[in-house]
Amino acid sequence: IVALYDLDRLPPEVAALAKQLDGAYTCKGVQLAPTGASTPLTAKLGVKLAVGDAWLQMTLAEPKAHGLTFEDFRTYDPIAKQWMRLQVASSGTRTTWTSLGETGGSWTWDGTATSPSGSMRLRDHETPGDRQIFLWGEALLGGSWQKLYEVTCKR
Repeated sequence: IVALYDLDRLPPEVAALAKQLDGAYTCKGVQLAPTGASTPLTAKLGVKLAVGDAWLQMTLAEPKAHGLTFEDFRTYDPIAKQWMRLQVASSGTRTTWTSLGETGGSWTWDGTATSPSGSMRLRDHETPGDRQIFLWGEALLGGSWQKLYEVTCKR
């Protein structure tokens, strides 16, 4: 059990990612319906180290009434050589994700969301840039991947 709590062995990958992404962002983009209709999406995103600096925490909140809010925690597993991400949302949904990390300037996260209405496979994509992050996500619906949202968050 001591090895599970070895604080001297926190992954340096988490600190490096926090240094790159830490800060407050304003996000603008669109949510997409399976019909192809879109609605504007605006939100605030905060990124910081948390839980003894072992996790990178991302907090997103839409400022509108009943807007989506989520807490997202990610860390690096040096044994599996992959990133792990946990997310809980105001919709009652919880999602677990994995990623092999940054490839060609972008990240791809594969996950499963579970909510009161069932489970769904998801993919999130992130492209960090200078003082911004471009994000977009998709869901496996009816046997094909359909885009759910795209948003650019700027510091």
